[in-house]
Amino acid sequence: MKRRVNYESFIGTRHKALVVLSIDGTEKSGRTVFPAYLVQCDCGSTKRVCAREIVYRRIISCGCRIGTKTGRYEKRAANNPKWRGGSITEADGRTLIYCPDHPLPNHSGIYVYRYRLIMEKHLGRFLLKSELVHHKNGNCTDDRLENLEVTSRSDHARRHRVPQHRRFVDLKLSAAKASATHGT
Repeated sequence: MKRRVNYESFIGTRHKALVVLSIDGTEKSGRTVFPAYLVQCDCGSTKRVCAREIVYRRIISCGCRIGTKTGRYEKRAANNPKWRGGSITEADGRTLIYCPDHPLPNHSGIYVYRYRLIMEKHLGRFLLKSELVHHKNGNCTDDRLENLEVTSRSDHARRHRVPQHRRFVDLKLSAAKASATHGT
């Protein structure tokens, strides 16, 4: 037998970080129609939520607590106890710096490569999407200003391209080594 739920009884009750304020129309879920509630979160925002979400405890906040297991509000950046200064080093040695206000972040929408920041500070402006920073000595971990220069995408690709004749010679050499090793 199906359980009957008195949806009016939820008004004024607390469910995790949400307090139910009033019934706000209905919402359809498949063939079933549920009442919708207007709820207020502990952070102060209000949201319209389907009663099913509250009855089956699928929602705990307006979205401000997503990803938290302890029920505390998510602590970001320097407020987080695991904060390590805002820099991440990738496997290839390039360093990303935490810059949430940068117009062109690379990773997660909040990190920018350190060499881009160095060049932007030197130029006194943000780099364009079409501009890349080239490491003159080829070492991407060497972010000294003397080693950096701004290039276009096509120029940067041209600098890193292996000439066609050199590729052909390398292929012939590798084929000769393979045949000598395998004795064919």
